[in-house]
Amino acid sequence: MVIACTVCHPIQSRHAFTAIPFYPPVLFTVILVVFVGPSYLQQFCQNAVNSLFSPFILYDIAMEVACYQTRNNQAQLQSVFRAPMLQSLMQRCLQM
Repeated sequence: MVIACTVCHPIQSRHAFTAIPFYPPVLFTVILVVFVGPSYLQQFCQNAVNSLFSPFILYDIAMEVACYQTRNNQAQLQSVFRAPMLQSLMQRCLQM
């Protein structure tokens, strides 16, 4: 899974999580929802689109879900973003 964010620049590492204080709990919730099941994952994605206002968090959620859905075949990673569940997340990221 793609959980960790790599920060290359030392200035970015100081300010990486100061702007978004609820970032780790959201990713932890994504991991829990992935293990619960696909129907809960779809509901979580719909609620994330309606309630989260950070395009970075929405993108990370979309990447987590895409990696979960393509865990057996990484070649399908780009085509998963066209699925209705992730399309709304990506569309919201681009609108912000």
